[in-house]
Amino acid sequence: MQRSPIAGSIQLLKGLLNKRQLFLELVASILRKRYKGSYLGVFWTMLNPLMTMFGLALVFPLIIKFRMDDYIIYLFSGILAWNMISTSVVGGGDAILANQGFIRKVYLPKLIFPIVLVSAELVNTVVTAMMLHVIALIFDFSINTNIFYLLAAIVLTYLFGICVAAITSVLVVYYRDVKYMLGVVMQTLFYLSAIIFPITLLPEKYRFFMEFNVFYQFVRLFHQAIYYGDTSDWSLFAIPVIVVCVMFFLVILLHQKVDRYVVYRL
Repeated sequence: MQRSPIAGSIQLLKGLLNKRQLFLELVASILRKRYKGSYLGVFWTMLNPLMTMFGLALVFPLIIKFRMDDYIIYLFSGILAWNMISTSVVGGGDAILANQGFIRKVYLPKLIFPIVLVSAELVNTVVTAMMLHVIALIFDFSINTNIFYLLAAIVLTYLFGICVAAITSVLVVYYRDVKYMLGVVMQTLFYLSAIIFPITLLPEKYRFFMEFNVFYQFVRLFHQAIYYGDTSDWSLFAIPVIVVCVMFFLVILLHQKVDRYVVYRL
């Protein structure tokens, strides 16, 4: 007897809740493997965004020829958001495939694997944000982070990342070419999400179109929290909250529908 979508969704969420101990162990396992044999450990997590940030801060203003106060802080906030999002999109595509050996042995709600991946990235994001703030203080950069705004932005982006990873992980199982398309698409969107330039550089008649870039909506929250600080605009959470709510509903329906059939496509 086939369950209704609502009953199936509730059953799926209960299954995830019952596996919370396994969830914690899987997250810890990812973090241990990531830094196994490394003397510098979590420093390597910070090195990539740090080098990207300094490289762009030196080159981009020279190419575009614009001036912006504390530009490196603007870059820092945008790249912090983008790393969290891009890992969820691109890494999320492999979330189920990478665990196919585990999946074939025992039944688990497949949704747990994208949640684990994005949760591990959440830890990296928090640590990177803390360490980069320390560096900003050491080099006497002007930084006035709105901590409550930043925490809210991180939590909402985390939920968005789970939704995106949950969708891409299923798409890649059914259509393997999606995995390669995601990398190309994300490279392009990096330059179209106002990460390395303020939206004010665009002609005013084109700025409206940026609102349709869902990634920009989340990157903007990090800019508001870290670069604009006390003057950050809380109303900018409206669209991201709606996006997350809609995507969460779609994700639950998707995984309720394909959860027990994914294993046959591995």
